Amino acid sequence: METLDNNPKERPYGIATICKGYFLTRDAFYKYKKRYVKRIKIENQVLEIIHKRRRTLPREGARKLMRSLKTDFKKHNIKIDRDQLLRILRDNNLLIR
Repeated sequence: METLDNNPKERPYGIATICKGYFLTRDAFYKYKKRYVKRIKIENQVLEIIHKRRRTLPREGARKLMRSLKTDFKKHNIKIDRDQLLRILRDNNLLIR
């Protein structure tokens, strides 16, 4: 389930109708939306850092990337583990084979 736009005119149904369809409370819907937006924001920051790093070392794999980028992640207050990094790389076709 992707998040909906904040503009009610662009949605064909109201939030209450959508929540009933997914058997969610409005509170659960908005908590999900907040988590989704936060995850996307962190993912974009991580991708930006990875692209900068890959310019100098294009064939560096996920494990070495994780080790070399720990300081950059701390600098940007990003808490990410190896599995999350692998998921981000896989979703954006950045894994080295």
